[in-house]
Amino acid sequence: MRTVKDARVAGQMPMPLGDDDEPRKGRWPLPERITRMHRLYGRHEGQICGTCQHMIMFKQASRWYKCDLNMGYVSRATDWGVSWPACGRWERG
Repeated sequence: MRTVKDARVAGQMPMPLGDDDEPRKGRWPLPERITRMHRLYGRHEGQICGTCQHMIMFKQASRWYKCDLNMGYVSRATDWGVSWPACGRWERG
């Protein structure tokens, strides 16, 4: 998992996505931002977002996570779930 500084050094330009829900059996619905990634890039079966190189951890009084492929906005609406199923852009972190 990378930090904010690592992402800035890499000079990556993230893509903003939406924030709606989609039903999911047995768990809370996945937000639209990850389901859109799944529609665009497919899923990387057996992996989760928390193990991906694109996951960035922010830490102040608490911790929150962002995907550097989806950081178009600075708000809780773009926070990312480390346990979400990984999209097809997953890379070993």
